[in-house]
Amino acid sequence: MIELMVDVRYLEPIAMVCLCVCFMDGVISEEEEEALFFELSEYFSIGKAEFEDLVNKFFESNVKLKTAAENISENEIRKLALSIAKVSAEADGLDSRENIAWQKIQKIWGLEK
Repeated sequence: MIELMVDVRYLEPIAMVCLCVCFMDGVISEEEEEALFFELSEYFSIGKAEFEDLVNKFFESNVKLKTAAENISENEIRKLALSIAKVSAEADGLDSRENIAWQKIQKIWGLEK
């Protein structure tokens, strides 16, 4: 397996997009958290404590989907964020609201298929 490390400056923006998608059903499940941590750790050197800090920051900031999406401008990073968001949201079964949010981000970014 080839491991691709992504610049750490993208960690928080990607995490926020993913957390926004996962939270669209009103909860971020343990399965979603575990999947998101696993996916992020594939691309970033991130420990569990740092991940928990990001989750806490998400809840404290009340970040909105559109705002989170606007913080990523590079298409390759956007595609990565979409991929991680989908895997994470699917971890406990993809809720229709999560799917709509995921599609909305695709549209915002002009990456509809």
